[in-house]
Amino acid sequence: MGYEEFLRRRIFAPLGMNDTFFQVPAARAGRMTDNHAVYQGNVIVVDPADSIYLDPPPIAFGGGGLASSAHDYDRFLTMLLGLGAIGDARIMREETARLGMSDLLPEGVDKSRMYVPSGFGAGGSVAITGQDRGQPVGSYGWGGAAGTAAWVDHSNAIRVSGYIQLLGQQNNDFRAGLTNAVYADLASQRADD
Repeated sequence: MGYEEFLRRRIFAPLGMNDTFFQVPAARAGRMTDNHAVYQGNVIVVDPADSIYLDPPPIAFGGGGLASSAHDYDRFLTMLLGLGAIGDARIMREETARLGMSDLLPEGVDKSRMYVPSGFGAGGSVAITGQDRGQPVGSYGWGGAAGTAAWVDHSNAIRVSGYIQLLGQQNNDFRAGLTNAVYADLASQRADD
């Protein structure tokens, strides 16, 4: 079984992730969004909806290259929040999920020159101080190059995701704003209780 088939059988199908691919089928191309960047003060399209994700990849690898829908990524986050399961669909043991979402970097690793100092689990970053991303310690997730932000926060039993398609520093405002809005809303709800 190849890597793509492994992902399909062991992760995507059990989680109901039917719109996640290394190569987006032509029949679903119309659902893709353009990707943008700011160049000389103007927003330009850098990866149009007829993007490279419609072509077969040179190789399917775990470090990137998947295209997915917001629905499918939410299913993945739901599984992480469920410590490896959604309902009866368990794709990994709870202890494996906990380990994968913990800081796996060795003690003493200098994190001061990181874009956002944090710990790293198996495929995502881990909030280690509560200041690194404005999220509680132990929150686990990832932010994409084009402004996507997604994480699970077990201490508040929430999953969060937000999506824009804008490469570059301009997307930092979106990520910070999303994080601030989520935790301000939680604080407001608790004050009302």
